[in-house]
Amino acid sequence: MFTLHTPTDTASRLQTKTPSPHHYVRWRQLLSAGIAIAGLGLITQGSVGVTPRLVGASGVPAFDHIFIVIMENTSAGSIVGNTTQAPYINSLARQYAYSANYSAITHPSLPNYLALTGGSAFGITSDCSPLSCPVNAPNIGDRLTASGKTWKAYMEDMPVTCGTTDSYPYAVKHDPFVYYRDIGGNAALCGSHVQPFARMASDLQTASSTPAYAWVTPNLCHDMHDCSIKTGDDWLSLQIPSILNSPAFTQQNSLLLITWDEDDSSGANQVDLIAVGSAVKRGYVSSAPANHYSLLRTVEAAWGLSPLTANDGGASSLDDLFVGSTPTPGPTPSPSPPPTGGYNILTSFGGIYSFGNATYYGNLIDHGYPGPAVGLAETQRGHGYEILNTSGAIYSFGDAGYFGSLLDHHYPGRGVAISMTPSGGGYAILTAAGAIYSFGDAGYFGNLLDHGYPGPAVSLAYTASGHGYWILTASGAIYSFGDALYHGNLLDHGYPGPATGMATSPQGYSILTQAGAIYSFGDAVYHGNLLDHGYPGPAVAMAATP
Repeated sequence: MFTLHTPTDTASRLQTKTPSPHHYVRWRQLLSAGIAIAGLGLITQGSVGVTPRLVGASGVPAFDHIFIVIMENTSAGSIVGNTTQAPYINSLARQYAYSANYSAITHPSLPNYLALTGGSAFGITSDCSPLSCPVNAPNIGDRLTASGKTWKAYMEDMPVTCGTTDSYPYAVKHDPFVYYRDIGGNAALCGSHVQPFARMASDLQTASSTPAYAWVTPNLCHDMHDCSIKTGDDWLSLQIPSILNSPAFTQQNSLLLITWDEDDSSGANQVDLIAVGSAVKRGYVSSAPANHYSLLRTVEAAWGLSPLTANDGGASSLDDLFVGSTPTPGPTPSPSPPPTGGYNILTSFGGIYSFGNATYYGNLIDHGYPGPAVGLAETQRGHGYEILNTSGAIYSFGDAGYFGSLLDHHYPGRGVAISMTPSGGGYAILTAAGAIYSFGDAGYFGNLLDHGYPGPAVSLAYTASGHGYWILTASGAIYSFGDALYHGNLLDHGYPGPATGMATSPQGYSILTQAGAIYSFGDAVYHGNLLDHGYPGPAVAMAATP
Protein backbone atom coordinates (compact mmCIF):
# COMPACT_ATOMS: atom_id res chain seq x y z
CA MET A 1 0.00 0.00 0.00
CA PHE A 2 1.25 3.47 -0.87
CA THR A 3 0.09 6.65 0.77
CA LEU A 4 0.97 10.12 -0.55
CA HIS A 5 0.22 12.74 2.08
CA THR A 6 -0.60 16.39 1.66
CA PRO A 7 0.56 19.29 3.83
CA THR A 8 -2.67 18.98 5.84
CA ASP A 9 -1.53 15.69 7.33
CA THR A 10 -0.29 15.27 10.88
CA ALA A 11 2.13 17.98 11.95
CA SER A 12 5.61 17.08 13.10
CA ARG A 13 8.27 18.43 15.38
CA LEU A 14 11.38 20.30 14.35
CA GLN A 15 14.25 19.79 16.74
CA THR A 16 17.51 21.58 16.18
CA LYS A 17 18.46 22.21 19.79
CA THR A 18 21.93 22.01 21.20
CA PRO A 19 22.43 18.77 23.16
CA SER A 20 22.36 19.17 26.94
CA PRO A 21 25.53 18.27 28.90
CA HIS A 22 24.36 14.72 29.59
CA HIS A 23 24.11 13.91 25.91
CA TYR A 24 26.67 11.29 25.08
CA VAL A 25 28.27 12.23 21.78
CA ARG A 26 31.28 10.48 20.35
CA TRP A 27 32.86 11.24 17.03
CA ARG A 28 35.72 10.00 14.92
CA GLN A 29 37.94 12.46 13.15
CA LEU A 30 37.49 12.30 9.39
CA LEU A 31 40.52 11.52 7.32
CA SER A 32 42.72 10.36 10.16
CA ALA A 33 45.52 10.18 7.64
CA GLY A 34 44.68 13.77 6.60
CA ILE A 35 44.06 15.31 3.23
CA ALA A 36 47.43 16.24 1.81
CA ILE A 37 47.75 20.01 1.81
CA ALA A 38 51.48 20.36 1.23
CA GLY A 39 52.41 20.89 -2.38
CA LEU A 40 48.93 22.00 -3.41
CA GLY A 41 49.78 25.66 -3.30
CA LEU A 42 47.39 26.45 -0.45
CA ILE A 43 48.02 29.51 1.67
CA THR A 44 47.96 29.28 5.44
CA GLN A 45 45.69 31.44 7.56
CA GLY A 46 48.56 33.67 8.57
CA SER A 47 49.71 34.45 5.06
CA VAL A 48 46.54 35.11 3.08
CA GLY A 49 45.39 38.67 2.76
CA VAL A 50 44.71 41.25 5.42
CA THR A 51 42.11 41.88 8.11
CA PRO A 52 38.69 41.87 6.40
CA ARG A 53 36.67 45.10 6.26
CA LEU A 54 32.90 44.75 6.59
CA VAL A 55 30.36 46.73 4.59
CA GLY A 56 27.54 48.00 6.80
CA ALA A 57 25.26 45.31 8.15
CA SER A 58 25.56 43.02 5.14
CA GLY A 59 28.30 40.94 6.71
CA VAL A 60 30.12 40.77 3.36
CA PRO A 61 33.71 42.06 3.54
CA ALA A 62 34.76 44.90 1.23
CA PHE A 63 37.05 42.67 -0.78
CA ASP A 64 39.85 44.11 -2.87
CA HIS A 65 39.44 41.34 -5.44
CA ILE A 66 36.84 38.65 -6.14
CA PHE A 67 37.73 35.70 -8.37
CA ILE A 68 34.92 33.51 -9.71
CA VAL A 69 35.65 30.15 -11.39
CA ILE A 70 32.74 28.36 -13.05
CA MET A 71 32.92 24.62 -13.63
CA GLU A 72 30.34 22.48 -15.44
CA ASN A 73 27.50 19.98 -15.07
CA THR A 74 28.34 18.23 -11.80
CA SER A 75 25.92 17.53 -8.96
CA ALA A 76 26.51 18.34 -5.31
CA GLY A 77 27.88 15.24 -3.65
CA SER A 78 29.91 14.27 -6.70
CA ILE A 79 32.63 16.76 -5.78
CA VAL A 80 32.83 17.49 -2.05
CA GLY A 81 33.45 14.13 -0.42
CA ASN A 82 34.85 12.58 -3.60
CA THR A 83 38.47 12.65 -2.51
CA THR A 84 39.46 10.02 -5.07
CA GLN A 85 38.58 12.10 -8.14
CA ALA A 86 38.71 15.58 -6.64
CA PRO A 87 41.43 15.68 -3.95
CA TYR A 88 42.41 19.28 -4.60
CA ILE A 89 38.88 20.68 -4.49
CA ASN A 90 38.23 18.72 -1.30
CA SER A 91 41.38 20.13 0.29
CA LEU A 92 40.01 23.63 -0.36
CA ALA A 93 36.58 22.73 0.98
CA ARG A 94 38.00 21.28 4.17
CA GLN A 95 40.47 24.10 4.80
CA TYR A 96 38.05 26.93 4.03
CA ALA A 97 34.24 26.91 3.59
CA TYR A 98 31.60 25.56 1.28
CA SER A 99 27.85 25.81 0.87
CA ALA A 100 26.03 22.50 1.25
CA ASN A 101 22.68 24.00 0.22
CA TYR A 102 23.51 25.84 -2.98
CA SER A 103 21.51 25.55 -6.21
CA ALA A 104 21.80 26.46 -9.85
CA ILE A 105 18.86 28.33 -11.39
CA THR A 106 17.77 26.20 -14.34
CA HIS A 107 19.01 24.18 -17.32
CA PRO A 108 20.94 24.33 -19.65
CA SER A 109 24.20 26.26 -19.23
CA LEU A 110 23.62 29.69 -20.74
CA PRO A 111 20.68 30.80 -18.55
CA ASN A 112 22.77 30.03 -15.45
CA TYR A 113 25.71 32.08 -16.73
CA LEU A 114 23.37 34.97 -17.41
CA ALA A 115 21.83 34.65 -13.95
CA LEU A 116 25.31 34.87 -12.42
CA THR A 117 26.17 38.04 -14.33
CA GLY A 118 22.83 39.70 -15.09
CA GLY A 119 20.46 38.58 -12.33
CA SER A 120 18.10 36.87 -14.77
CA ALA A 121 17.91 34.20 -17.45
CA PHE A 122 16.12 36.81 -19.58
CA GLY A 123 13.68 34.22 -20.89
CA ILE A 124 16.45 32.21 -22.54
CA THR A 125 15.96 28.45 -22.29
CA SER A 126 18.66 27.17 -24.65
CA ASP A 127 22.35 27.52 -25.39
CA CYS A 128 21.72 29.90 -28.26
CA SER A 129 24.45 32.07 -29.76
CA PRO A 130 25.05 35.77 -29.04
CA LEU A 131 23.88 36.51 -32.57
CA SER A 132 20.54 34.73 -32.15
CA CYS A 133 19.75 35.80 -28.57
CA PRO A 134 21.59 38.97 -27.55
CA VAL A 135 20.64 40.47 -24.18
CA ASN A 136 19.87 44.16 -23.93
CA ALA A 137 20.06 44.57 -20.15
CA PRO A 138 22.37 45.91 -17.44
CA ASN A 139 24.97 43.44 -16.18
CA ILE A 140 27.62 43.14 -13.51
CA GLY A 141 30.22 44.59 -15.89
CA ASP A 142 28.16 47.77 -16.17
CA ARG A 143 27.83 48.08 -12.39
CA LEU A 144 31.56 47.55 -11.88
CA THR A 145 32.57 50.09 -14.52
CA ALA A 146 30.16 52.69 -13.15
CA SER A 147 31.59 52.25 -9.65
CA GLY A 148 35.20 52.55 -10.81
CA LYS A 149 35.99 48.87 -10.25
CA THR A 150 38.15 47.08 -12.81
CA TRP A 151 36.98 43.77 -14.23
CA LYS A 152 37.99 41.08 -16.67
CA ALA A 153 36.58 37.75 -17.85
CA TYR A 154 39.26 35.19 -18.72
CA MET A 155 38.21 32.49 -21.19
CA GLU A 156 40.46 29.49 -21.64
CA ASP A 157 41.32 28.69 -25.29
CA MET A 158 39.31 31.60 -26.66
CA PRO A 159 41.36 32.27 -29.84
CA VAL A 160 40.84 36.05 -29.86
CA THR A 161 39.65 38.70 -27.45
CA CYS A 162 35.86 38.93 -27.23
CA GLY A 163 35.28 35.64 -29.04
CA THR A 164 31.62 35.48 -30.07
CA THR A 165 31.64 32.10 -31.83
CA ASP A 166 32.59 28.58 -30.79
CA SER A 167 36.17 27.45 -31.35
CA TYR A 168 36.55 24.11 -29.57
CA PRO A 169 37.40 23.71 -26.77
CA TYR A 170 36.15 27.28 -26.22
CA ALA A 171 32.34 27.41 -26.01
CA VAL A 172 30.70 30.80 -26.33
CA LYS A 173 27.71 29.62 -24.26
CA HIS A 174 30.06 29.66 -21.26
CA ASP A 175 31.04 33.29 -21.91
CA PRO A 176 28.02 35.32 -20.77
CA PHE A 177 29.62 38.74 -21.22
CA VAL A 178 29.59 38.65 -25.03
CA TYR A 179 25.80 38.15 -24.96
CA TYR A 180 25.20 41.61 -23.50
CA ARG A 181 24.73 44.12 -26.32
CA ASP A 182 26.67 46.89 -24.61
CA ILE A 183 29.70 44.60 -24.22
CA GLY A 184 29.61 42.11 -27.08
CA GLY A 185 28.44 44.81 -29.51
CA ASN A 186 31.35 47.12 -28.69
CA ALA A 187 34.54 45.52 -30.00
CA ALA A 188 36.94 47.86 -28.22
CA LEU A 189 35.17 47.65 -24.88
CA CYS A 190 34.71 43.89 -25.13
CA GLY A 191 38.32 43.34 -26.14
CA SER A 192 39.59 45.18 -23.09
CA HIS A 193 37.49 43.09 -20.71
CA VAL A 194 36.86 39.63 -22.26
CA GLN A 195 40.26 38.08 -22.82
CA PRO A 196 41.97 34.72 -23.28
CA PHE A 197 42.79 32.97 -20.01
CA ALA A 198 46.52 33.07 -20.79
CA ARG A 199 46.43 36.84 -20.13
CA MET A 200 45.60 36.30 -16.45
CA ALA A 201 49.13 35.19 -15.54
CA SER A 202 50.62 38.58 -16.40
CA ASP A 203 47.75 40.44 -14.72
CA LEU A 204 48.42 38.57 -11.47
CA GLN A 205 51.99 39.84 -11.24
CA THR A 206 50.94 42.86 -9.20
CA ALA A 207 47.89 43.68 -7.10
CA SER A 208 47.32 46.87 -9.10
CA SER A 209 47.21 45.02 -12.42
CA THR A 210 44.84 42.36 -11.06
CA PRO A 211 41.22 43.27 -11.80
CA ALA A 212 38.89 43.76 -8.84
CA TYR A 213 36.45 41.31 -10.44
CA ALA A 214 38.03 38.35 -12.24
CA TRP A 215 35.82 35.75 -13.92
CA VAL A 216 37.41 32.50 -15.11
CA THR A 217 35.85 30.02 -17.55
CA PRO A 218 37.94 26.88 -18.19
CA ASN A 219 37.67 25.15 -21.56
CA LEU A 220 35.15 22.37 -22.26
CA CYS A 221 37.50 19.70 -20.99
CA HIS A 222 38.96 21.40 -17.93
CA ASP A 223 35.53 22.53 -16.68
CA MET A 224 34.39 18.85 -16.42
CA HIS A 225 31.87 19.27 -19.25
CA ASP A 226 33.56 16.96 -21.73
CA CYS A 227 36.17 15.38 -19.46
CA SER A 228 36.27 13.74 -16.06
CA ILE A 229 36.02 15.22 -12.59
CA LYS A 230 39.64 14.22 -12.10
CA THR A 231 40.69 16.19 -15.18
CA GLY A 232 38.96 19.28 -13.86
CA ASP A 233 40.43 18.84 -10.39
CA ASP A 234 43.93 18.45 -11.85
CA TRP A 235 43.46 21.67 -13.83
CA LEU A 236 42.32 23.58 -10.75
CA SER A 237 45.29 22.22 -8.77
CA LEU A 238 47.60 23.74 -11.39
CA GLN A 239 45.82 27.09 -11.86
CA ILE A 240 44.33 28.06 -8.49
CA PRO A 241 47.69 28.29 -6.65
CA SER A 242 48.72 31.08 -9.02
CA ILE A 243 45.73 33.05 -7.77
CA LEU A 244 46.25 32.21 -4.09
CA ASN A 245 49.96 33.03 -4.25
CA SER A 246 49.46 36.30 -6.13
CA PRO A 247 49.95 39.72 -4.50
CA ALA A 248 46.18 40.22 -4.76
CA PHE A 249 45.76 37.39 -2.25
CA THR A 250 48.90 37.62 -0.15
CA GLN A 251 48.91 41.42 0.21
CA GLN A 252 45.22 42.28 -0.02
CA ASN A 253 41.84 40.97 1.11
CA SER A 254 40.58 38.77 -1.71
CA LEU A 255 37.96 36.08 -2.25
CA LEU A 256 37.89 33.05 -4.53
CA LEU A 257 34.55 31.37 -5.32
CA ILE A 258 34.37 28.06 -7.23
CA THR A 259 31.01 26.68 -8.30
CA TRP A 260 29.29 24.72 -11.07
CA ASP A 261 26.80 26.12 -13.56
CA GLU A 262 24.28 23.28 -13.10
CA ASP A 263 24.07 19.67 -11.99
CA ASP A 264 24.17 16.68 -14.32
CA SER A 265 20.34 16.60 -14.46
CA SER A 266 20.25 13.62 -12.10
CA GLY A 267 19.09 15.60 -9.06
CA ALA A 268 17.45 18.78 -7.84
CA ASN A 269 20.06 21.06 -9.50
CA GLN A 270 22.08 21.25 -6.30
CA VAL A 271 25.72 22.12 -6.95
CA ASP A 272 28.72 22.79 -4.73
CA LEU A 273 30.14 26.21 -3.95
CA ILE A 274 33.53 26.63 -2.29
CA ALA A 275 34.87 29.89 -0.84
CA VAL A 276 38.56 30.59 -0.20
CA GLY A 277 40.21 33.61 1.40
CA SER A 278 41.47 35.17 4.64
CA ALA A 279 37.99 36.50 5.41
CA VAL A 280 36.43 33.06 4.93
CA LYS A 281 35.61 30.87 7.92
CA ARG A 282 37.89 27.88 8.31
CA GLY A 283 36.46 24.38 7.99
CA TYR A 284 32.92 25.77 7.76
CA VAL A 285 29.87 24.19 6.12
CA SER A 286 26.92 26.46 5.40
CA SER A 287 23.38 25.08 5.43
CA ALA A 288 21.79 28.40 4.46
CA PRO A 289 19.78 28.14 1.20
CA ALA A 290 21.62 29.94 -1.60
CA ASN A 291 21.84 29.99 -5.38
CA HIS A 292 23.53 31.78 -8.27
CA TYR A 293 21.63 34.97 -7.47
CA SER A 294 23.18 34.80 -3.99
CA LEU A 295 26.65 34.77 -5.53
CA LEU A 296 25.82 37.84 -7.61
CA ARG A 297 24.32 39.55 -4.55
CA THR A 298 27.53 38.85 -2.63
CA VAL A 299 29.59 40.70 -5.24
CA GLU A 300 27.16 43.62 -5.13
CA ALA A 301 27.15 43.72 -1.32
CA ALA A 302 30.95 43.69 -1.13
CA TRP A 303 31.21 46.86 -3.20
CA GLY A 304 27.92 48.60 -2.52
CA LEU A 305 26.55 48.00 -6.02
CA SER A 306 22.85 48.31 -6.80
CA PRO A 307 21.06 45.04 -7.63
CA LEU A 308 20.48 44.32 -11.30
CA THR A 309 17.03 42.72 -10.93
CA ALA A 310 14.58 41.66 -8.26
CA ASN A 311 16.21 38.21 -8.35
CA ASP A 312 19.60 39.26 -7.02
CA GLY A 313 18.05 42.12 -5.06
CA GLY A 314 15.85 39.67 -3.18
CA ALA A 315 18.52 37.02 -2.72
CA SER A 316 20.46 36.50 0.49
CA SER A 317 24.20 36.95 0.13
CA LEU A 318 26.74 34.30 1.09
CA ASP A 319 27.60 36.33 4.20
CA ASP A 320 27.55 33.39 6.63
CA LEU A 321 30.70 32.06 4.94
CA PHE A 322 32.72 34.99 6.20
CA VAL A 323 34.54 35.66 9.46
CA GLY A 324 32.52 37.73 11.90
CA SER A 325 29.13 36.61 10.64
CA THR A 326 26.76 34.36 12.54
CA PRO A 327 25.11 31.25 11.08
CA THR A 328 21.46 31.41 10.08
CA PRO A 329 19.58 31.17 13.42
CA GLY A 330 17.45 28.15 14.17
CA PRO A 331 14.59 27.68 16.63
CA THR A 332 15.09 28.72 20.26
CA PRO A 333 16.82 25.86 22.12
CA SER A 334 14.72 23.96 24.63
CA PRO A 335 15.68 21.41 27.29
CA SER A 336 16.28 17.86 26.12
CA PRO A 337 15.81 14.65 28.10
CA PRO A 338 18.61 12.11 28.38
CA PRO A 339 18.81 10.12 25.17
CA THR A 340 17.46 6.63 24.74
CA GLY A 341 18.74 5.16 21.54
CA GLY A 342 20.87 7.07 19.11
CA TYR A 343 22.09 7.17 15.55
CA ASN A 344 25.18 7.24 13.40
CA ILE A 345 25.68 9.85 10.68
CA LEU A 346 27.75 8.99 7.61
CA THR A 347 29.58 11.60 5.53
CA SER A 348 30.55 11.26 1.89
CA PHE A 349 34.22 11.04 2.92
CA GLY A 350 33.32 7.73 4.62
CA GLY A 351 33.53 9.07 8.19
CA ILE A 352 31.06 8.07 10.93
CA TYR A 353 29.82 10.34 13.74
CA SER A 354 28.03 8.63 16.64
CA PHE A 355 25.30 10.28 18.73
CA GLY A 356 23.29 9.07 21.74
CA ASN A 357 24.12 5.44 22.50
CA ALA A 358 25.31 4.67 18.96
CA THR A 359 28.53 2.66 18.82
CA TYR A 360 31.40 3.18 16.40
CA TYR A 361 32.79 0.09 14.59
CA GLY A 362 35.01 1.64 11.96
CA ASN A 363 34.66 3.51 8.68
CA LEU A 364 35.93 3.50 5.11
CA ILE A 365 38.83 5.78 5.99
CA ASP A 366 40.16 3.47 8.73
CA HIS A 367 40.60 0.66 6.22
CA GLY A 368 41.36 2.61 3.06
CA TYR A 369 38.14 1.42 1.44
CA PRO A 370 37.11 3.50 -1.59
CA GLY A 371 34.34 6.07 -1.48
CA PRO A 372 32.46 8.28 -1.82
CA ALA A 373 30.07 6.76 0.72
CA VAL A 374 26.33 7.08 0.10
CA GLY A 375 24.42 4.67 2.36
CA LEU A 376 24.41 3.35 5.94
CA ALA A 377 22.39 0.51 7.52
CA GLU A 378 22.47 -0.46 11.22
CA THR A 379 22.08 -4.07 12.39
CA GLN A 380 19.15 -5.13 14.57
CA ARG A 381 21.09 -5.03 17.85
CA GLY A 382 23.12 -1.96 16.99
CA HIS A 383 26.35 -3.95 17.05
CA GLY A 384 27.39 -3.20 13.50
CA TYR A 385 26.50 -1.54 10.22
CA GLU A 386 26.88 -1.69 6.45
CA ILE A 387 28.34 1.16 4.38
CA LEU A 388 27.43 1.47 0.70
CA ASN A 389 29.62 3.44 -1.72
CA THR A 390 28.78 5.05 -5.04
CA SER A 391 30.12 2.13 -7.07
CA GLY A 392 27.60 -0.20 -5.38
CA ALA A 393 30.10 -1.99 -3.13
CA ILE A 394 29.10 -2.82 0.46
CA TYR A 395 31.46 -2.89 3.44
CA SER A 396 30.40 -4.66 6.65
CA PHE A 397 31.46 -3.60 10.15
CA GLY A 398 30.81 -5.16 13.57
CA ASP A 399 28.26 -8.00 13.38
CA ALA A 400 26.83 -6.89 10.03
CA GLY A 401 26.40 -9.74 7.55
CA TYR A 402 26.89 -9.57 3.81
CA PHE A 403 24.02 -10.62 1.52
CA GLY A 404 25.08 -9.37 -1.89
CA SER A 405 25.26 -6.12 -3.85
CA LEU A 406 24.20 -4.56 -7.14
CA LEU A 407 27.66 -5.35 -8.49
CA ASP A 408 27.33 -9.06 -7.70
CA HIS A 409 24.22 -9.37 -9.83
CA HIS A 410 24.94 -6.66 -12.39
CA TYR A 411 21.75 -4.85 -11.42
CA PRO A 412 21.36 -1.47 -13.15
CA GLY A 413 21.32 1.89 -11.46
CA ARG A 414 23.35 3.88 -8.98
CA GLY A 415 22.85 2.77 -5.41
CA VAL A 416 22.11 5.68 -3.08
CA ALA A 417 20.84 4.03 0.11
CA ILE A 418 20.71 0.75 2.02
CA SER A 419 18.35 -0.38 4.81
CA MET A 420 18.68 -3.45 7.05
CA THR A 421 15.65 -5.58 7.88
CA PRO A 422 14.60 -5.77 11.56
CA SER A 423 15.80 -9.38 11.73
CA GLY A 424 19.26 -8.48 10.47
CA GLY A 425 18.90 -11.22 7.88
CA GLY A 426 18.97 -9.01 4.80
CA TYR A 427 18.81 -5.53 3.36
CA ALA A 428 17.40 -3.59 0.44
CA ILE A 429 19.32 -1.21 -1.81
CA LEU A 430 17.68 1.86 -3.31
CA THR A 431 18.80 3.48 -6.56
CA ALA A 432 18.60 7.16 -7.46
CA ALA A 433 15.83 6.38 -9.93
CA GLY A 434 13.74 4.89 -7.11
CA ALA A 435 14.19 1.17 -7.85
CA ILE A 436 14.66 -1.28 -4.96
CA TYR A 437 16.69 -4.50 -4.93
CA SER A 438 16.14 -6.92 -2.05
CA PHE A 439 18.79 -9.24 -0.57
CA GLY A 440 18.51 -11.91 2.13
CA ASP A 441 15.11 -11.78 3.84
CA ALA A 442 14.33 -8.22 2.74
CA GLY A 443 10.74 -7.83 1.56
CA TYR A 444 9.62 -5.78 -1.43
CA PHE A 445 6.60 -3.47 -1.17
CA GLY A 446 6.86 -1.21 -4.22
CA ASN A 447 9.04 1.64 -5.44
CA LEU A 448 8.89 5.09 -7.02
CA LEU A 449 9.10 3.68 -10.54
CA ASP A 450 6.05 1.45 -10.07
CA HIS A 451 3.90 4.51 -9.45
CA GLY A 452 5.72 7.17 -11.44
CA TYR A 453 6.53 9.14 -8.31
CA PRO A 454 9.21 11.81 -8.74
CA GLY A 455 12.74 11.51 -7.43
CA PRO A 456 15.61 11.53 -7.14
CA ALA A 457 15.45 9.02 -4.31
CA VAL A 458 18.06 9.45 -1.58
CA SER A 459 17.16 7.21 1.36
CA LEU A 460 15.27 4.06 2.38
CA ALA A 461 14.21 2.86 5.84
CA TYR A 462 12.34 -0.29 6.86
CA THR A 463 9.59 -0.13 9.45
CA ALA A 464 10.01 -1.89 12.82
CA SER A 465 7.96 -4.83 11.56
CA GLY A 466 9.87 -5.17 8.30
CA HIS A 467 6.54 -5.14 6.44
CA GLY A 468 7.01 -1.77 4.82
CA TYR A 469 9.40 1.09 4.28
CA TRP A 470 9.72 4.77 3.55
CA ILE A 471 11.49 6.28 0.54
CA LEU A 472 12.89 9.80 0.93
CA THR A 473 13.63 12.08 -2.02
CA ALA A 474 16.15 14.91 -2.26
CA SER A 475 13.37 17.50 -2.02
CA GLY A 476 12.42 16.15 1.40
CA ALA A 477 9.26 14.30 0.30
CA ILE A 478 8.38 10.96 1.93
CA TYR A 479 6.62 8.07 0.18
CA SER A 480 5.19 5.29 2.37
CA PHE A 481 4.92 1.64 1.30
CA GLY A 482 3.50 -1.43 3.05
CA ASP A 483 2.70 -0.68 6.71
CA ALA A 484 4.80 2.48 6.82
CA LEU A 485 2.95 5.43 8.36
CA TYR A 486 3.46 9.06 7.41
CA HIS A 487 4.58 11.56 10.08
CA GLY A 488 5.49 14.62 8.02
CA ASN A 489 8.31 15.78 5.77
CA LEU A 490 10.55 18.78 5.06
CA LEU A 491 8.19 20.19 2.43
CA ASP A 492 5.21 20.34 4.81
CA HIS A 493 7.07 22.75 7.06
CA GLY A 494 9.35 24.52 4.63
CA TYR A 495 12.46 23.10 6.26
CA PRO A 496 15.59 23.49 4.11
CA GLY A 497 17.18 20.59 2.29
CA PRO A 498 18.44 18.90 0.32
CA ALA A 499 17.52 15.76 2.24
CA THR A 500 20.06 12.94 2.18
CA GLY A 501 19.09 10.35 4.80
CA MET A 502 16.57 9.11 7.33
CA ALA A 503 16.41 6.93 10.43
CA THR A 504 13.36 5.37 12.03
CA SER A 505 11.93 5.35 15.55
CA PRO A 506 8.98 3.26 16.87
CA GLN A 507 6.41 5.87 15.80
CA GLY A 508 8.34 8.32 13.67
CA TYR A 509 11.56 9.10 11.87
CA SER A 510 14.36 11.63 11.56
CA ILE A 511 15.38 13.29 8.31
CA LEU A 512 18.99 14.29 7.66
CA THR A 513 20.08 17.11 5.35
CA GLN A 514 23.29 17.40 3.39
CA ALA A 515 24.51 20.14 5.72
CA GLY A 516 24.17 17.75 8.68
CA ALA A 517 20.95 19.12 10.24
CA ILE A 518 18.38 16.70 11.73
CA TYR A 519 14.61 17.17 11.66
CA SER A 520 12.57 14.87 13.94
CA PHE A 521 9.02 13.72 13.21
CA GLY A 522 6.57 11.65 15.28
CA ASP A 523 8.30 10.26 18.38
CA ALA A 524 11.82 10.49 16.94
CA VAL A 525 14.34 11.67 19.56
CA TYR A 526 17.02 14.22 18.76
CA HIS A 527 20.58 13.41 19.90
CA GLY A 528 22.62 16.06 18.11
CA ASN A 529 23.87 16.75 14.60
CA LEU A 530 27.01 17.73 12.69
CA LEU A 531 26.20 21.44 12.85
CA ASP A 532 25.96 21.47 16.66
CA HIS A 533 29.58 20.38 16.92
CA GLY A 534 31.06 21.86 13.75
CA TYR A 535 31.80 18.41 12.35
CA PRO A 536 32.54 18.47 8.60
CA GLY A 537 30.18 17.03 6.02
CA PRO A 538 28.57 16.64 3.64
CA ALA A 539 26.24 14.25 5.45
CA VAL A 540 24.88 11.51 3.20
CA ALA A 541 23.11 8.97 5.43
CA MET A 542 22.06 8.12 8.95
CA ALA A 543 20.94 4.96 10.74
CA ALA A 544 19.26 4.54 14.13
CA THR A 545 20.43 2.20 16.86
CA PRO A 546 17.93 0.25 19.00
